[in-house]
Amino acid sequence: MKNAGYTKQERSFIALMRVLAIAFLGTATLFAVMPNYLPGYLTSVGNGLFNWGAPPFPQLSDHFWAVHSAVYMLLLSYLCMVAQHNIVRNIGYTRPVIIATILASIGFCVCFFLCGEHFVYLVTAVLNGAAGIVTWRFYHRAQKSRT
Repeated sequence: MKNAGYTKQERSFIALMRVLAIAFLGTATLFAVMPNYLPGYLTSVGNGLFNWGAPPFPQLSDHFWAVHSAVYMLLLSYLCMVAQHNIVRNIGYTRPVIIATILASIGFCVCFFLCGEHFVYLVTAVLNGAAGIVTWRFYHRAQKSRT
């Protein structure tokens, strides 16, 4: 068994890092190929399921930020892959992932309250916050399992 030398918590953390790596990579690919699809789709979901009633999310006219967003997601994917490769040695690589997801959640909350109550901002704030908190929890459990 490949992960035989790891504790149960470390194996769970490795699985989480793999899921996050795939999620970040998929989001980066989707955002790089179709930057306007995901915000528009989430807006339609919010309007359809929750009667959100927000105006349509503005189309991205400047691809400068789309490039930065895709690179950010690819970097997070890379950090997750490095961490899961040898979780005991590379567990420190998850700290930037935790910090980035929590800061992104805070940023999207600010956008939600100051830039218009778009459903996209709320969903991304919740998803990033959940990813940050779950990652921090798994990180903490994996750290404690070795002591």
